[in-house]
Amino acid sequence: MKRICIAAVVASSIALSGCIGSFTLTNKVYSWNEKATDNKYVNSAILWVLLIVPVYDVTLFVDFVGLNTIEFWTGKNPVAFTGPDKLEKVVVSHGKTYRVTMGNNAITVDRLDGSSAGREFALQYDPAKKSFFMNDCNGLSSKVASIDQSLLTLYSPDGRVTTRSLDGNPMPIAFAR
Repeated sequence: MKRICIAAVVASSIALSGCIGSFTLTNKVYSWNEKATDNKYVNSAILWVLLIVPVYDVTLFVDFVGLNTIEFWTGKNPVAFTGPDKLEKVVVSHGKTYRVTMGNNAITVDRLDGSSAGREFALQYDPAKKSFFMNDCNGLSSKVASIDQSLLTLYSPDGRVTTRSLDGNPMPIAFAR
């Protein structure tokens, strides 16, 4: 019994070490629920289901006991992908090697071999404009895509504009010049 009490005290002192935490996992589930459909009544029904099933109870427990404690001691939440963190991969496509770096609302592609070695371009997301911009090696920026509610619009270098639905509803692809 004494061991159980000591373990409970140690565990609670770690978990309750003065950090409220960001509750990243719970916030991600909530953000998904908020945008699950375009209908606020359906989203509310989904919320009730997630409360009854108890998805939110589980995410709160995992956040509180595990993730927020890790965040307190390390300064980083394992679920969050923010700050200076980057994900970098080397990719070979059609015999050409590229380094792809992702993080901070940007994707950078750098050619590693051949006569174009060292050339890179970046795809930057601007949350305020809900748009993606491509920056080439000459520093020129051009809008390549935007998201408006459930529509994705792609802008081609030749002036074509392609629109596609993102909500799963069938919609023909619309082209314009």
